[in-house]
Amino acid sequence: MIPYKYKVIFFLVFMASFFCLLYIKYRTEKVNEYEVKASLYFPAYLEKRPVKFSLMDSSRNIFDSNNLSKGVYFLHFWATWCKSCEEELLSISTIKEKEFNFFCISVDEELEVAINYLKDRNINCPFLFDRGGEVAKKLGSIKFPETYIVKNGNIILKFEGPRDWRDSGLLDFIRDYSKRF
Repeated sequence: MIPYKYKVIFFLVFMASFFCLLYIKYRTEKVNEYEVKASLYFPAYLEKRPVKFSLMDSSRNIFDSNNLSKGVYFLHFWATWCKSCEEELLSISTIKEKEFNFFCISVDEELEVAINYLKDRNINCPFLFDRGGEVAKKLGSIKFPETYIVKNGNIILKFEGPRDWRDSGLLDFIRDYSKRF
């Protein structure tokens, strides 16, 4: 038979360990939450000229990169096979911001697949098609989603990974940063 004092000591050590693990889990979740929030506003800064390109829209009209010479543009690269892209496209399609121009650029292999994907999900955003991601590759994109902010023909910011573009803080950050150029 185990003496009572050893049972009490074991119980106290067990409870202390249990509460330590709960505290560590809580702190880890908080740190991860802060990291996610911080990454939202810390893009990769490029500040370089974009690659010259011509892309097709859903009506098969050609959009030329020379059109990016005036104003601020969001060039958002996405794919139908990208799980996080759908939610991000939904957030982009709800933005009513007038001073920014948005283009959602599909890197899929087939134009019709991308168009049907948007229609099926009722996502309405200005659409361009980059077959197989050729332009995205020239810009240095290797994973999706990725978003480039272009002002007056120059890439000023690059965001890797998904963002909630409805976040007014993020749009304020971009607005303030773009005023520097």
